[in-house]
Amino acid sequence: MKKALVSIFCMLSLLLAAGCTSHTAAKTAASDKDPMELLQAQAQQGDTMSEFQLGLDFSNGKNVPQDWQQAYFWLSLAANANQRESEGAYMGRNYAALHLTPAQVAAIDKQVDAWKPAPAPVTSDAEVEKAPIPKQ
Repeated sequence: MKKALVSIFCMLSLLLAAGCTSHTAAKTAASDKDPMELLQAQAQQGDTMSEFQLGLDFSNGKNVPQDWQQAYFWLSLAANANQRESEGAYMGRNYAALHLTPAQVAAIDKQVDAWKPAPAPVTSDAEVEKAPIPKQ
């Protein structure tokens, strides 16, 4: 079962990475901010695709240190959004959960339930403050 989940997650990551990368690239094209910083800010504001991509990045250790708790958190938010990324986020979240204790999963689930997106900047020139990513 674990091997099947790993295979599905890897295939899904590869298939969706191209779409997610182009989404992020399009949003960062006009910005001089670091792409990862911008991705985190967009995820903090509730952008489902950014939450999904950030969760994948934490799962794979891409552009950030691998962190299963962060992966589970961001993929849970994306899975709860009921959009086209939800199925992949759900699978990724379940894979991340395999690397966590039941107590860690329960604590992160509480954070996900209480999470509210940060407000979007007022103007296009306004700087988006990078809110801290919840950490267990």
